[in-house]
Amino acid sequence: MFTMEEGSFPSNYHDHIINLFKKYSLCTGTSDLSRKIHTGLTNLEIFFQNRNVSVSSPCTANSNAACWISFHLTPWNEKLSVIDCELIENSPGHLTLQPLRRERSFQYDTFKQDVALEACILFHWLLKQHRCIGTVNVYNSEPSAQYAFLCCGALAENEGANHVVLYPHFLDEHYGSHLGLACRSMPLLDRLKLQDTRDLCNFEIAPPTSRTSAPTSLATKFWESFLGNVRHCKNLIYLKVDVKHLNSQSIIYLSNLLQNNTNLEYLYIGRFELWSTELQQIAYSLSLPQLLCLQEFELTCQYDESEIPFLKNALENRDALTSLRLSNCDIDIQSVVSCLKEVVSLQELRITCNPIDDDGALSIANYLKSNSSLKAIHLKYNRLSKHHMETILRALACTSHTLLYLGAINFDSTDTWDLPAMLEMQNINHRVRLCYDGIISHKLLDILVANKHHFKKVTIKWREHSTSAEFEALFAALRSNATVTKLSVEPEPITGKLMYGLAELLLVNRTLQSVELIAPLKASHAKVLFDALSRGSALSRLVLGSCTLNKSAFSVFINMLKTNKMLNFLSYFNEHKQNDDEIIAALSENHTLRELQILPSVVESTAFAYEEIQRRNQATFNKALRFVMKNSTEKDLALSFERVCSSVGFVSHLAKVGKVSKNEAKECVCSAKRYVVSNYFLITGVVKEKLECSRTACGGVQFDMLNVNCLEVIFSNLKLTDVLE
Repeated sequence: MFTMEEGSFPSNYHDHIINLFKKYSLCTGTSDLSRKIHTGLTNLEIFFQNRNVSVSSPCTANSNAACWISFHLTPWNEKLSVIDCELIENSPGHLTLQPLRRERSFQYDTFKQDVALEACILFHWLLKQHRCIGTVNVYNSEPSAQYAFLCCGALAENEGANHVVLYPHFLDEHYGSHLGLACRSMPLLDRLKLQDTRDLCNFEIAPPTSRTSAPTSLATKFWESFLGNVRHCKNLIYLKVDVKHLNSQSIIYLSNLLQNNTNLEYLYIGRFELWSTELQQIAYSLSLPQLLCLQEFELTCQYDESEIPFLKNALENRDALTSLRLSNCDIDIQSVVSCLKEVVSLQELRITCNPIDDDGALSIANYLKSNSSLKAIHLKYNRLSKHHMETILRALACTSHTLLYLGAINFDSTDTWDLPAMLEMQNINHRVRLCYDGIISHKLLDILVANKHHFKKVTIKWREHSTSAEFEALFAALRSNATVTKLSVEPEPITGKLMYGLAELLLVNRTLQSVELIAPLKASHAKVLFDALSRGSALSRLVLGSCTLNKSAFSVFINMLKTNKMLNFLSYFNEHKQNDDEIIAALSENHTLRELQILPSVVESTAFAYEEIQRRNQATFNKALRFVMKNSTEKDLALSFERVCSSVGFVSHLAKVGKVSKNEAKECVCSAKRYVVSNYFLITGVVKEKLECSRTACGGVQFDMLNVNCLEVIFSNLKLTDVLE
């Protein structure tokens, strides 16, 4: 138990950190560390006191309100950023400790380790004292690696987090063991994601046929020691293992983990290669009766023919399974599909980057006809022949609602069969989702104009003999298109006429949400593009190549940042030095841009200012979300909703957090807009209680219908800020 003083760390917190060092670290000698900890705690107390934040205030989160710390994230992030970490509210009331979304612009060896110690102390303090932090990304950057004992202690003492994401940078088997024990002791942990973000050494795992002994590397030893302890967790519902360096013993531990978690609903196994005995071990765990809750199963591993029976055992009797995803497995599809005949609950089947032969195509076709619950089937990059596709499409025509998602197609000279014609022949073009990756042809333009086929993404890369006129025709064809949401083009050379065509497309088309324009932009071209974005474009994501911004173009860019209410993601490469202060000032008026990537990386002090704006906008999205979900009359929440309600990104955020479809999310937004109009006087503070249109009680106020209609028209054209205090 800590003894708290207002605004200060507990008096015995210093000794507690020393005890963590003795418990988790292999190093000896604490005198120098003790001095550094004392100095670090003193510096932190002064830092927070100067910002009027009481670091010792307890967590105040409950089911109805967020913790006080959600409204004071800036000082915490000032310190956490030095170890590549940030504290962010990803959803209302749900805080996440995660890695920064940018590359640092300085060398670690020039960085003061005492500042890193202060950040690591805060990391530990937050997880120990604040149950409002639900997700923890354990990512050890180089400055924080020597203080990993604080991370172990933070997880071991945490009582609120239910989701851990582990990236084991710079850690060995010693800390792997301690982190496994720490995760095992977390009372609410039910989601675990294990992932290599990069190889920790140059070791490469050999194919199963050539392996003669267990591989030895820093990563392999770490995962073995971690899984050896975390396998005793028993409350997981979500497990993702996206790890390359696993040996045979780690596979056994992973199998133990599967057997111990009877309520597991989602499982992803990927990247590592398996011996038959290892696959048999995992398949046996999956086929046990107590693992019947599994709903989503995703595999990204290499198998051979002899291992099929083990996978078959794992897939049989999956009565709760709704989604199966196979990628890069090089597996016999007929054998897999035959295992699914009894899985009547399956709603989604994904087979990606896996060759499909005649028998495989026929088995998929038969499964389509027999499974009435299947809502979507994804067949991408499977080397399907014309005969295979005809077989599958005929089967799809026999279903009433199943959607088919295919990989990229093209209409160049190598195209030997006409897929759009095949879809029209079967009258199922409205149920097949396509992507295009090829040249600009008359056939493509005609299809885009006709709107008969659901092309979701169009990718046109620069090729020899490409002309600006072709891209102008493409932009013209897309103006009336209602299916394409993503466009990626590399036009060269770029002309003024081409840019005006793109600008008109962005202003007219309300379906297109993402554009990647990977080509050098002159100042005059950038000016046209940013002017269109400031005049009502529906675009939510824009990725540009290098941009040259002169004074005039930069002024238009600044105006776009101030006025655009749709863009959520912007990335560009700046050819020249820019006025960061002016950009930051403009972004203070922008509430929808949640991710801004400016390359090359800006200086450290400016980068934090950009990150703060992105975190503020994330908080605005969450406030708007609270308004929609609670039908609140709080003016602050209503103002946040008014600022972002037109953004496609907000609809997507609402769908993700609320776990509803995008159409349902759109309806929720429309309903919330009507709610603002209906409660305008109440939200703006003109009245304390909502006036009814008609009251029968004595003394009540009554409006006739004409007046009510007029008021609603007035309110619908006013902003909440139009009412003076």
